[in-house]
Amino acid sequence: MARDRYDDDDDYDRPRRSRDDDYDDDDYDDRPRGSPPPNYLAAAIITTLICCWPAGVVAIIYAAQVNGKWYGGDRRGALAASANAKMWCWLSFGGAAVVIVLYLALVAVVGIAGR
Repeated sequence: MARDRYDDDDDYDRPRRSRDDDYDDDDYDDRPRGSPPPNYLAAAIITTLICCWPAGVVAIIYAAQVNGKWYGGDRRGALAASANAKMWCWLSFGGAAVVIVLYLALVAVVGIAGR
């Protein structure tokens, strides 16, 4: 009686699946090959914390999109997001550099005029 519960003759009638059946080769061919483009996430976080934070936040948003788009099969989108993240990192850094230079110039002018 207990043996009847575990004796599944129906399993022998089903065709066996191989491990290769789990992978769909058609979808694999559409995915980009190689490693994804650089995402500049570390640079985006550093420029957000140290430099101009509004531009740094935009850089973080673009940097976070790179790997998802790449592994989703959107090669052009990943490359564009990578380029945008890099651009916004440099804009954040440049914005902070401009503010620092203007501040130092103001201090120098006020310091000279205050004597």
